Amino acid sequence: MLSSESSSQFPCGLSPDAPQPPLVVTAGSRESIGAEVLSKAWRFWAQRHQGKGGKESPCFLSLGGRKEDFEAFSIPCRRVSGVEEARAHFPLALPLLDEGLAARASIDAAVRLCAEGKACGVVTLPVEKEIFSEQPRNPSALSHDEHVLWGHTEYIATALGVERYGMLLAWRGLRTLPVTRHVALRHAVAMLDKTSVLEAARMAHRALKEDFGIQQPRLAVAGLNPHAGEGGACGDEEKTILQPAVARLCKEGIATTGPHPSDSLFLPRLRKTFDCALTLYHDQGLIPLKLLSNQQAVNITLGLPIVRCSPDHGTARDIVGRGIADAGSLTAALAMAWRIAKTRRERTTQKITKEITKETTKETTRGRQGGDDKRTSSHNPKQAA
Repeated sequence: MLSSESSSQFPCGLSPDAPQPPLVVTAGSRESIGAEVLSKAWRFWAQRHQGKGGKESPCFLSLGGRKEDFEAFSIPCRRVSGVEEARAHFPLALPLLDEGLAARASIDAAVRLCAEGKACGVVTLPVEKEIFSEQPRNPSALSHDEHVLWGHTEYIATALGVERYGMLLAWRGLRTLPVTRHVALRHAVAMLDKTSVLEAARMAHRALKEDFGIQQPRLAVAGLNPHAGEGGACGDEEKTILQPAVARLCKEGIATTGPHPSDSLFLPRLRKTFDCALTLYHDQGLIPLKLLSNQQAVNITLGLPIVRCSPDHGTARDIVGRGIADAGSLTAALAMAWRIAKTRRERTTQKITKEITKETTKETTRGRQGGDDKRTSSHNPKQAA
């Protein structure tokens, strides 16, 4: 047990004696299913965690959501003036902070709260990507082309000054990280090179170890061309880019296989052989993942200093107000964000505790040595003479 003096050396929200801060859920676009799926996710969490108080109990709040939107789904809400008040009301009600905040302003506020340690992570509700269209670009190795369509991933990474980031989609034990994201297919092929594959693989490997607790992650790289190039008869990117990248990763100690024909990579037998599939363009990984998960997967942004997750669907404007939206993906995103935040928090507090203990031991040893030196000096016959 650390003393109160030692506990005060921890950054905001990281003290072992303090509860994990809440998650913040952004407002999303108002003309979307955001309010509906958040209402349903809250109801699920409220039933699951009813009567389970304490600092380890999961907690989230809506940042910018409107009370009337949630009350339309018979959800009790409580307005709060700060993140720290949320736990007093959750899960009996859905805490609302900064009600009516615009979608992009809500994202900015959520990122700021996470960066300050007042929130443990952010879960973003769907928005129309047009809200990011006027933002200045911050090129990176995984998103370096003017043709890239910006979304939450690029916007939040840029806000945090991060140049290397990725988009991991996960459902149960199935995970995929596309090397290129929201870009036209012809541009995705042009953007593909050995460096981008290596950086994406290293990022996935680190996330699997640190956020998912997989000690020896296994990666599988998808081929770009039909039949993974058929030995060069159907494209040479496998020979010129992917095979050298796989060889380099193996040399670095990252267990990697491929390139594999992408039409069979996600079959049950092959899925058992890897922890994450490195796919080369958006639909190559997301089509099989969404089909297999029935749209219950979670989007996780890698490379950020904060936790950010989201459901794997968009605004679904065609079903707004019909009450038929499936909240499974958002519910999973909330659970995933909480779990990753808890894992990172525990790892950080253990590291700080170890450093504090080490420094305390050094100071104690120095104090004892100083006391021994004084006693030796006072009993020295030569000095006494």
